[in-house]
Amino acid sequence: MHHFIEKAKATLKDKVQNYFEESLEEFSFEEDGKALAGYDVIWIQWCIGQLSDADFIDLLKRAKVNADGFIVVKENNCSKGFHWDDQDSSITRSDNYFRWIFEQAGMEVVNSKMSDVFPKELFAVRTYVLKRSPPKKKSQ
Repeated sequence: MHHFIEKAKATLKDKVQNYFEESLEEFSFEEDGKALAGYDVIWIQWCIGQLSDADFIDLLKRAKVNADGFIVVKENNCSKGFHWDDQDSSITRSDNYFRWIFEQAGMEVVNSKMSDVFPKELFAVRTYVLKRSPPKKKSQ
């Protein structure tokens, strides 16, 4: 993974403030024990299939996104339920499954779009734009 980060640094130069080389299950949104400031955008692409539902939900709950910020998730979608791949131990989730996970994590889908640039014989690819759901008002 280190070579990807070095390539990103060389390409993006000063356009990105922080680079992290850590697993998503353990990423804490902290640096040297101090909470990082919130991000305007957190982009997660083609890696969530390696996370369990619980780890995925926990990651979204831990994500430090500003009040007006977004989390973008771009992943393969199967047509219903989920598809387990024994070769790489990954899960491909359906649109409904993703939306259930987002709800469990307290996220709201503000936009989603299906990509039309991939061959039809592959899984569909969908991009979700998420924000934190507003706190629910307690009923009296």
